[in-house]
Amino acid sequence: MIRQVRHSGFSGTIGIIGHTEGEDVREVLLRNLRGLQNILDE
Repeated sequence: MIRQVRHSGFSGTIGIIGHTEGEDVREVLLRNLRGLQNILDE
């Protein structure tokens, strides 16, 4: 989904959330941020 948003030319803010059960929200958010950075680096 993020790839499609990026390729659409959207230049607004994108929020990253960490709603999960059974995991440390900090770890979830860090993992999500790493994934987003990987997509942006492509």
